[in-house]
Amino acid sequence: MLLRITYSFILLLTTTISFGQTKKMNSEPLPTKRTSNLRQAPNTNARSAVPELVIPTIFQDTAGCGNTLVTFITNEDNWGFVSGMNGFGDAEKAQLFNYDGTDYEVLAIDVFFDAYSVVGDGDVFVKIYEVDETTSGPGALVGTSNPLKMSELQIDSLSFVPTEFTFSDNPKVTGNQFFASVDLSNLYSTRDTLSIGMTNDDCGIAGETWELFGDGETWASYASEASWNIQSNLFMFAVVDQNPLAATKDLLVGNQRIQLHDAFPNPASEELIIDFEMDMKAEVRIEIYALDGQLVQQIDKKELIAGKYQERISIAPLPVGTYFYGITTDKGRLMNKFVIGR
Repeated sequence: MLLRITYSFILLLTTTISFGQTKKMNSEPLPTKRTSNLRQAPNTNARSAVPELVIPTIFQDTAGCGNTLVTFITNEDNWGFVSGMNGFGDAEKAQLFNYDGTDYEVLAIDVFFDAYSVVGDGDVFVKIYEVDETTSGPGALVGTSNPLKMSELQIDSLSFVPTEFTFSDNPKVTGNQFFASVDLSNLYSTRDTLSIGMTNDDCGIAGETWELFGDGETWASYASEASWNIQSNLFMFAVVDQNPLAATKDLLVGNQRIQLHDAFPNPASEELIIDFEMDMKAEVRIEIYALDGQLVQQIDKKELIAGKYQERISIAPLPVGTYFYGITTDKGRLMNKFVIGR
């Protein structure tokens, strides 16, 4: 079942005027919510085992308050957005992720931007941090995504579209929590503006959303007096991979082997050729997965005898991006990556 974003709201918050002073909610009643666009949220149903989609806890209740996207803008004296660039010079906005596993890789972060303006077309990054045991906020940096230009970000007024940030070297996480943070710091010099969609000010889990101040050193929780003193979470999803076979191309069963060879061409455009060989007979299914774990193509080869095999697969309908290809057998799964580039 799909989550549905009921409306996209723009809400005015009053903040202090001087840079560096404490950010606080106005003690007066909040202004009436205005400007709405019907949005459809992304599918958060369970994905396949290769890989897995991880969403913040607040979005896991499809009937809860996390089904409404909100954009908070600051007042006229402090231009910008609570979850984006603003007159306080905020450099990063981070969301906590909880994942029931250890020793896994972060493959991608999906960020749902709701407002932006392109001027100098600056670079945007996503960073992955460990959790600081002392502060419970972002700690050691473990990875930085490939950059995207402002003009490459995805925003659609009629649907809820994510912008996917990927990594040349996937960050490795050892604990069951990590932060994903959008780095906005480059955009101040290029005069671009950007905001991340968030939940309402009373809809979120305190301590899960943090921001890095303009000094590049001070992290503060949104729920703290030093920040906005609100309970809101950011609309960001993570794609992680813990399956030990996800990058396995060689499977040993007793003294017999199944091997998955590198697909070619890679990058591919219209057609992908997959080679594999087996020392034993096995039930075989060839599969292609999108980076978010959705199965996009499947060929059931049924039972094959021992031997070498080659499969030509049309990938022309698939969009540019990174994918998993492989074979699933009754002996185990073998997977590897390929890229579609045109």
